[in-house]
Amino acid sequence: MKNTAKSLLMLVGALCCSLMGLAQPNHYIHGEVDASSIPENAFVYLNGPTTIKMDVGKQLAGISGKNYDLTITGTGKLSVRPDKLYSQRVIDLRNLAINQGVQVEVDAPTANNKGVYVDQYLQVQGSFSVNSHESAISGGHLTVDGGSVSAIGKDFGIYVNTLDINGEVKAQGAKYSGINVEGKMTVTGGTVKAIGSVSGIYVLQADLGGEIQVVGTGEDSNGIMAGSQLVIRGKVTAIGRDHGIHAQNATINFYNCEATAMGNIGIWSAIGIKCDNSILKSADSSH
Repeated sequence: MKNTAKSLLMLVGALCCSLMGLAQPNHYIHGEVDASSIPENAFVYLNGPTTIKMDVGKQLAGISGKNYDLTITGTGKLSVRPDKLYSQRVIDLRNLAINQGVQVEVDAPTANNKGVYVDQYLQVQGSFSVNSHESAISGGHLTVDGGSVSAIGKDFGIYVNTLDINGEVKAQGAKYSGINVEGKMTVTGGTVKAIGSVSGIYVLQADLGGEIQVVGTGEDSNGIMAGSQLVIRGKVTAIGRDHGIHAQNATINFYNCEATAMGNIGIWSAIGIKCDNSILKSADSSH
């Protein structure tokens, strides 16, 4: 019996040591920090406004600082991959700036992981890609200024209050919308590709320039669904099973654009459609 009990204790001790070895260390930072000083696979907590300089590649388990701002600079690549059992937001900040030259990749695809949340302002001038089980990127205001964003989520790709794009954006929402904007979405240049089950883009107000390709894949889906304002200035292709382009309580204004809309009804507005120096191609139009 004594030998059996001793063997069990040794087994438990070995198991505990093994689990401790797998645990991801917490690391607290603030001010200007070189990425090389942060332990590999650490979960980083901000104690104040922080700048991380990425001159080398680094993999972390997560970044949290709800009341603080983070700026990532340099030319390196930051990978964020949480533990499969981690059930909080993988990145949770007040403000986040990803500067030109930086690559940030977040891979949080398991059922427990909750993606990226930035409460106030997320600015991307570098490269930012997020793959998440829930909404990939959510929060307040997202600006893509010359950079690129790729957001793939089980619910939404991007879910924010306001969105400004002059860069490259790819978003996919398997359950709802690729891009969901509670307020206004403005595209002044670049390219936007969005796919969602309910809609490619679901927005209250939109002023869309650049080149846009959107697809709604669900049974009653829309390529673009807008609430109170919809202005199209660029080259747009919108495909949905119900409507290609749908404005609930707004006039659709086409200005110097080329728009292709396909669906059961290609283009539909509850109020009206205005076309100024534009080319419209529709499967079926109400105008």
